[in-house]
Amino acid sequence: MDDNDFDPRLSSYGAALDAFPVPGSSELKAFWPHETDAREFPFKSVIRLFSRYWRSSREGVLRNHDPAEYLPLRRAIAGFVLAQRGILCDPSQIVVCNGTAASFDLLIRLQVDRDDKVWVEHGNTSNAGTSIYMAGGQSIVVPMDDQGLIVEEGITRFDKARMTANDPCCHSCGQE
Repeated sequence: MDDNDFDPRLSSYGAALDAFPVPGSSELKAFWPHETDAREFPFKSVIRLFSRYWRSSREGVLRNHDPAEYLPLRRAIAGFVLAQRGILCDPSQIVVCNGTAASFDLLIRLQVDRDDKVWVEHGNTSNAGTSIYMAGGQSIVVPMDDQGLIVEEGITRFDKARMTANDPCCHSCGQE
């Protein structure tokens, strides 16, 4: 292949994704959803804990090929969910992602087909809308009150939604 034959264009998927703004900002804002204030991060404690863990870890940690993530971690999460929320779940029902955006993206890719409708909370600051769009779905914005998403309003707007994308960061948003 000659250098002149290289086509630098993005795929249609890449071009559609590139049209969405990148979340975040260089300006630090207090309590901004999905942004970390690294000034308060306990680096020394984390380094100490990581060092202790790696000194005692086994080779198996490096050989974790389970796409749902490390089984002992999923067992601990299942125990936590039962103790804190009273919800019984099996570790096989838990998939660990590296944040809200990755979680929404994975769930939406697995659940949403072209032309499916998805309820999205008014004020949702996650990337759920981008993932819904990239899956070919359509976001149906549903207002919230102090209790969260107003289900009756969602039913009025579109009663056969495939799923709802609820972001815990929105629950303090309140009114439409």
